[in-house]
Amino acid sequence: MPRAQLRFGELRPDDAPHESSGMMTADGCYAGANGYLPIKSFAKFADALGGTFLGGGAFISTGGTTRLIAGDDANLYSLSGSTWSSALGSLSVDDRWRFTQFGDTVIGTYGGAPAAFDLTANTAAALTGSPPAATFCATVGDFVVLGRAEGNNNEVYWSGQGDCTSWTVSTDQSGIQPIYAGGKIMGLTSGEICYIIQRFQVTRMSYTGDNTDPFQFDPISTNDGCAAEGSLAQIGALAFWWSDHGFRMFDGANLTPIGT
Repeated sequence: MPRAQLRFGELRPDDAPHESSGMMTADGCYAGANGYLPIKSFAKFADALGGTFLGGGAFISTGGTTRLIAGDDANLYSLSGSTWSSALGSLSVDDRWRFTQFGDTVIGTYGGAPAAFDLTANTAAALTGSPPAATFCATVGDFVVLGRAEGNNNEVYWSGQGDCTSWTVSTDQSGIQPIYAGGKIMGLTSGEICYIIQRFQVTRMSYTGDNTDPFQFDPISTNDGCAAEGSLAQIGALAFWWSDHGFRMFDGANLTPIGT
């Protein structure tokens, strides 16, 4: 008996269900060419971490070496084959791990002293240069930016130019800036420009090149911010987050509602 191909409409969960040309629900599948494909079952490829998983990512060194890094509530690990190897000493982590890559160094923040993972050597240690404790991190041009620093909800620090271990304020253009309006910092974006996503505002942090004030801070949205810091995700030049008014997509210029 020949197989028949059933063509289902586009997934449009925000449409009214009456006389809709699309589907309201699609479970156990993902969009493919001319339809939907089944999601395959998961397969274990490594043991679980020793503690509670709090974040991770895959990174590639300038030499092409790939590393998978993850953190839990007590340590930072790298994957070797199917085994997680401890990369850092015992920690007390009560927040998510967040990572940013700066050359062959991956910097991890979790609310405490930032960690530095060497992609080439496959080792980790505390980030040198006396950086502030921070919750968020981003790579912005030639700088590393740390947000919600030293326990201050609305403060950012940035490193010296081209040196993620230079944290003495006013040395190599490193500095500090409190954001006086817009509420606490909920996340940072990486790129040539840093967008500081706050509770009620989006602030643009752009490089000026001035040795005294190397960055300029401009509010670009003062009535719509991020309501859940764990919702912030960046893909290329696009950032997404959950606001008080639903999901938002931000392209550096426009803040677009993308669903309820």
